[in-house]
Amino acid sequence: MRIFNRETSKKTVLTLACISVFIFMSGLGIGYLVFGGSEAAELPGDTDNVANMGPKSVLPETNVIFEYNFLECGHTITRSPTASLTGMTEDEIRKMYPGYTILQFAKENLLMQCKIEGHCPDHYLLKLEEGRLYVYRTDEVTLKPGQLMNLSIDVTSVDETAVEALSKGIAFSSLSDIDIYLENLDS
Repeated sequence: MRIFNRETSKKTVLTLACISVFIFMSGLGIGYLVFGGSEAAELPGDTDNVANMGPKSVLPETNVIFEYNFLECGHTITRSPTASLTGMTEDEIRKMYPGYTILQFAKENLLMQCKIEGHCPDHYLLKLEEGRLYVYRTDEVTLKPGQLMNLSIDVTSVDETAVEALSKGIAFSSLSDIDIYLENLDS
């Protein structure tokens, strides 16, 4: 004896399909009401970028710039760091570079500034010390001033105003400018 015939099977399958569609549609409707429509449920916290997790740090694609401001001449030199700062946090960078100010710390750029007393490497400084004239210049690599030469010039006949200016130091753009100044100093 057969319980299901061919006609009954088709009706059963059709009924089950309709019930399944109804349950599915009901679930969508309930989900729409509960979660507020087509907006996706938001997860807590920032999930946009893994780099935003934890303390901010320098990324491999971050453009790192060191800006050196020379206070005596007002010139600025920008350079890239000699060592990689990738992965370092702002606090770690402050500890590594204590004399610097962080002007910008962002995903795209890290801008650090250092103010230096003195003149940039574009200048020569003529200075009178202990009765002798010296020429100083800031090293282009280390950015530290160093004595370039000692001039054997008698300054005993130089007027007081010039002695005062030379004691503080006078900046020149070239050695030939120093030569011209010294020639005029004698006359």
